[in-house]
Amino acid sequence: MNDLIKFEEGSAWFSFQFIPYDKKYLARPFAIITAYNPNMKNCNRTPEDNALANERLSLLLKNEGYYFLPSVGELSGYSEESYIVYDISRSKALAIGKQFQQESIVYNDGKIIAVVDCKTSENVIELNHFKKYCLEFQ
Repeated sequence: MNDLIKFEEGSAWFSFQFIPYDKKYLARPFAIITAYNPNMKNCNRTPEDNALANERLSLLLKNEGYYFLPSVGELSGYSEESYIVYDISRSKALAIGKQFQQESIVYNDGKIIAVVDCKTSENVIELNHFKKYCLEFQ
């Protein structure tokens, strides 16, 4: 799994195999959410269907006043257009993921970044990047 973390002034790839060396990319809370392929199934969705669903997600985020940027989520060579949404609570990010019938979202609270199951709200995979950085810089 790879995700693109974007700021206005730059971007960095994140994976559970590697995290950005520049910790500014993980210091601010964010979620990575998509509206592509509900329940991880293609469902015979066309690229246009996915683009329209993601546009609805974009409008929802805009209407609720969130700061967000386009992003990309990738797993096993398959990628989906996503949004990185800054300063959103975990519960709100999960609610949006559920609304768009997603299996999971990525959530970063500034210390732990995780793939979070939208149905159970449990971390499926997590990485304590704050602890990693603390150990590196001591």
